[in-house]
Amino acid sequence: MIDFLGIGAQKAGTTWLFERLNENPQIHFPAGKEVHFWDTYPQNGKNLNWWLELFPADSFKRKQGEITPAYALFDQPKIKKLKDLLPDLLFFYSIRNPIARAWSQAMMALRIGRLAGIPYNEAVVADFLKSPGVWGRGDYVSTITNWAKVFPPEQLHIIVFDDIISQPAAVLTALCQFLGVDPAIPAATETVLTTPVFAGPQWDVPIPLLDLLRMQYRPVIERMPELIGRDVSHWLEWDGRRSSATSPPPTPPLPTIAIAALRSGG
Repeated sequence: MIDFLGIGAQKAGTTWLFERLNENPQIHFPAGKEVHFWDTYPQNGKNLNWWLELFPADSFKRKQGEITPAYALFDQPKIKKLKDLLPDLLFFYSIRNPIARAWSQAMMALRIGRLAGIPYNEAVVADFLKSPGVWGRGDYVSTITNWAKVFPPEQLHIIVFDDIISQPAAVLTALCQFLGVDPAIPAATETVLTTPVFAGPQWDVPIPLLDLLRMQYRPVIERMPELIGRDVSHWLEWDGRRSSATSPPPTPPLPTIAIAALRSGG
């Protein structure tokens, strides 16, 4: 029996949350962190029973779930299918300054994703940051609205990444209470935050790209008080500096064919 889903956002602490929850003896991830069933269903050829059987009845009565950030991109019809199947399912959604989140996704793409192996080029990175795959993961307004229109608000728990950094124990306590388990906060919780998970190159955001991201995500940031009851306008003031305060290398020209391939998703 599956009890909960973590639906994202990508680059907003989901791996940290998985690792900390996985340390709780009352929580179980029988299929690991990311199953990627619903974001590929029905094209994946698997049926609903296949997914449900990944979460068999647990003899220890642990709460079971998965965390797949791609689920944040679901439209309402797909969310309704999930609601019809499991009306009491719980969800949590971790959100991060969308400007910093998008840049972190770009850094991951430069390391292991679409931009891997290609010399840093500001124009190409700008196209990547404007792509639907990046924008959708930072469009918290659409995600929260879509899920809240299908599931009641008491079944959706919002986590702010800032709090994971500043008060991790409180974040875990609140999440465990939401999931209906006793919080089991390891003594190492405070120190594990200093170890980056899947960190990309620690480059500062170039000013033109920072301006682009501020313009792109201003409407999202301005809607947050209405949706989560919290003013996060300071996100717009982020200066784009990463922990190592380094900058991207000089931008070399790219062959036209390479630019075309990146823009097409190749």
